[in-house]
Amino acid sequence: LMRSQGRRGRPAIQYAGCFVAAVLVLWLGSWVYMGIRVMAGHAQRAVIARAQGTVLHHAAVKVTEHVTKSVLRGHKLSTHVKGHLLDWTSDDLAQLPHTSLSPLEMEEQDKTKGFGKVQAAQQDLSKRLHNLTTTRELEGQHQTRKDVGAGGTFDVVFGVSHLKTDDATSTGRFVVRFHHDWAPRGFDRVRQLVDSKFFNNVRFFRVLPNFMAQFGISGDVKEASSWRGMTIQDDPVKESNRRAYVTFATSGKNSRTTQLFINFKHNQFLDGQGCSPVGEVIEGMNEVVDRINPEYKEMPNQAKIQSEGNSYLEMKFPHLSYITEAHIRT
Repeated sequence: LMRSQGRRGRPAIQYAGCFVAAVLVLWLGSWVYMGIRVMAGHAQRAVIARAQGTVLHHAAVKVTEHVTKSVLRGHKLSTHVKGHLLDWTSDDLAQLPHTSLSPLEMEEQDKTKGFGKVQAAQQDLSKRLHNLTTTRELEGQHQTRKDVGAGGTFDVVFGVSHLKTDDATSTGRFVVRFHHDWAPRGFDRVRQLVDSKFFNNVRFFRVLPNFMAQFGISGDVKEASSWRGMTIQDDPVKESNRRAYVTFATSGKNSRTTQLFINFKHNQFLDGQGCSPVGEVIEGMNEVVDRINPEYKEMPNQAKIQSEGNSYLEMKFPHLSYITEAHIRT
């Protein structure tokens, strides 16, 4: 009888054990499921945050480009647009990743650990762009400035010191006429640089006889840093790189910032490299530009100019020709 009862009790115990095991499996499974959902939620939020960051970056760049173009053409920003510019400047623009550097500049930046300084300088530049809003309410239609001539031109007078000379005269001046229809984006950038007095005390750091004279890195370290990431889109090449023509230097597609060069001869091969002339020397080519000192050729290190400024150039290359002052001729 006892053996018979034992046989009948064993299945009940087995069923109870299976039930408990099933409950434990379901309980553990629910925790695993919840853990997976939490991890997936974190991953999803990270993806969304990255996407929002990308949208923020492109939006800020578009707003900055739009406002800059309007300012350069002499428009005054409306209260609505001005408010957005101030928002971008104070909160968002300074946080954008500074990714538009050349490999050489990025290497130098890594060495000096100057990332935070670059961002601060870029924010300062954006504030100064805001301060250039002085004349008219922003409208969709372009309005010509008083000092822009017929066909969209303006003339810039460059004073130069430390010219190569056989006599006591070491200073002079030359005039460049910039053409909007040759290179509209380059035209606007030159206007921006001249209005901000960027070219004052800028050296001709690369001068190669029978080729060209290059300039456009600020001798002020903070100023140079603030412009390095302010690249502009390429302009189609409409004019050839003839003698006396002025062109933006480029390190690749859409990489133009502040550096210009003057052609000593017709460098037609540059046309195929996307080098789009933006202006021409109309006065002083033979008398002044041809006398820019070629003594150091391309010895000055551009990365050191960016990081140390004119103190480096004055110590190592004291005879470089340089621009004393640049202004628009009215």
